[in-house]
Amino acid sequence: MTSLFVSRIGWRAESGIAVVMLVMAIGPASAVSVQGPSRPPLDVPLSLSGTPGRDSVLYASDGRGAASRTRPDTPWRLRGLPPNHGTIRQVYVPVGGSARLAYAAANVGLLRTTDSGRSWTSIGSSPGRVGRVTSDPRRPRRLFVAVDGLGRGLEGGIATSPDGGRTWSALNAVSADPVLSPNALMVHPRRSQELLLGAGSDTPGGADRDPEARGMYRSTDGGRTWSQAPLTARRQVLGFAYAGPRAQFVYAATDDGVLISEDRGVTWRTSSRGLRLSFAPRTPITVRALAVSPSSTTVFAAIGSGVFRMKAGGTRWTGPLPAYPEDVLSLTNWRSAIVAGAFSGSVVARPVAQVG
Repeated sequence: MTSLFVSRIGWRAESGIAVVMLVMAIGPASAVSVQGPSRPPLDVPLSLSGTPGRDSVLYASDGRGAASRTRPDTPWRLRGLPPNHGTIRQVYVPVGGSARLAYAAANVGLLRTTDSGRSWTSIGSSPGRVGRVTSDPRRPRRLFVAVDGLGRGLEGGIATSPDGGRTWSALNAVSADPVLSPNALMVHPRRSQELLLGAGSDTPGGADRDPEARGMYRSTDGGRTWSQAPLTARRQVLGFAYAGPRAQFVYAATDDGVLISEDRGVTWRTSSRGLRLSFAPRTPITVRALAVSPSSTTVFAAIGSGVFRMKAGGTRWTGPLPAYPEDVLSLTNWRSAIVAGAFSGSVVARPVAQVG
């Protein structure tokens, strides 16, 4: 049975265009080491995005480009990006949308592909320096973007589009701190008016000036007003995951473990039991990414010791899971697998049936 693939992605320039250099293997569900080219240096898959559907496309970004693949046995492709697109902070596949559609949050605004990553175009009217993009699972064309400087309106804040990016309107500022930048943004799977935002600061002076402004913000009116969630001030909130049959559990990845809420983000408590760093057991644990199984019954967390799992609503994490590297930075579910992107440049997928 073929069930695991490991790939390494590298880049070289040809007439100013980045080209994917790929070595891939497909084989039994055991750890596989596949070495990619050592020169030039490999880049890190900082962002991954896919969906559980059979026709889903997997996207990866290292910050400089966005690569895609349509099946585990097809090569990555990276081409068609517009010139001067700047840093790509996130790649995102809308839940419930077309299998060929994806977005990329970039310094120059929002990019879009409608052909599975063969070509990308800039959405000219989108706000600049987009840090995060998400969509309404019940209305995939309804987009939300978070822009660096969350206290500055459309030039730096939250904006929404009802029509896939053709038109935009500014929403109220999340915070009075103009230096805050978005780390995570997500809409509740069943309640379209509820949004969660993880805010941090990538400017040293910003974090020192007002560390209390960091954390998680919640909106119950479609992003018009926001309130900071208790227990999250001073934390870097790096990602969210809804789990359970009715999305009754929401998890937050932070720089000090995992938080869980059972009331849609009103109150939070720590849920980090079982997470451990093999090399520094007493060190605060940064949870770099979260993902949920297609059935929404199992949550996965990436920390410096590897990938861990826990049943939705459970009390203890187990792991690290075999066949995943320790240096995982990004997670997503794709088709029937949990896919991890590592600092070493590898992208590893394991079927949920074997790890969840």
